[in-house]
Amino acid sequence: MEKILSTVLPIILILGLGYYCKRKEILSDKGIEGIKTLSIKFLWPLVLFYAFFTASYGIETILYAGVNFATNAIAFAIGIFMRPRVKEHGFSYPYLLSGFETGMIGYAMFTLLFGAGNISYLALLDVGHALFIFPIFLSCLNMEQGQGTLRDSVKDMLKSTIMIALAIGMIAGLTGIGEVIMNSQAGMVIERIYNLASSANVVMILVVMGYNLSFSWKQVKESANVILVRMLIMVLCAVGSLWLIQIFVPLNVYLVSAVVVTYIMPPVYMLAVYVKDKKENEFMSTTTTIYTVLTIIAFLIMTIFVK
Repeated sequence: MEKILSTVLPIILILGLGYYCKRKEILSDKGIEGIKTLSIKFLWPLVLFYAFFTASYGIETILYAGVNFATNAIAFAIGIFMRPRVKEHGFSYPYLLSGFETGMIGYAMFTLLFGAGNISYLALLDVGHALFIFPIFLSCLNMEQGQGTLRDSVKDMLKSTIMIALAIGMIAGLTGIGEVIMNSQAGMVIERIYNLASSANVVMILVVMGYNLSFSWKQVKESANVILVRMLIMVLCAVGSLWLIQIFVPLNVYLVSAVVVTYIMPPVYMLAVYVKDKKENEFMSTTTTIYTVLTIIAFLIMTIFVK
């Protein structure tokens, strides 16, 4: 329990800090926009570069990543299908029904259960998630926020620092250059830069989320609708993923747990820094925060069965 609290408590405190900064007018909307820009243009590219630079690639990568990519695409499509069928916040549905916040809490939770030595099971699944989120998910989001056609959005995303960093990191990882560099003196420098960038990015995104929180009964009720739909989709996706994977490779407790941890994750926290509409941002931030609490409860239940 102490280890779980050490993972969860900082998230709650930093969310609270963002909310406090809004209530006391310590930060303004303009200041929040500056934080978003710093995260998108500089910190996220560094984090992604390192993730793909140090990843292990093989046949299992294609399988696990492909399954994760497919389930994200299906959930996103369901969100689009539901838009005309919901009264409010239809815009948010595809973005709240797909995506997993594995980076900020998923890895920490999995490590608490199985140690860092088995983290590769979760990391391989996360490759597919990253390949869906950055070229497709964010391109669609940018297009819908008035940044040109889908073609323009994809083109802009491919030219962005995020995609350039991802591509360079993946090429280095696939060719083995990443492993060679990480085993040299330069590897230590790269790792330290990553640790600093990653920590700063986590704090910035959580502050933005906390700033955009809006607690009201109406907001919570609206969030509950999309949360219930997402939970149903994630259960079906988890079962479907395990069924598909077991056709090709035998299941074990680490692989099954990696799939379960992935599908109990809340929607991606980065929505807080990408969504421009204030009303939708508040709705997404509130929904994601509530879902994070549910994720923690689900993880505590999971620990009972694993232990």
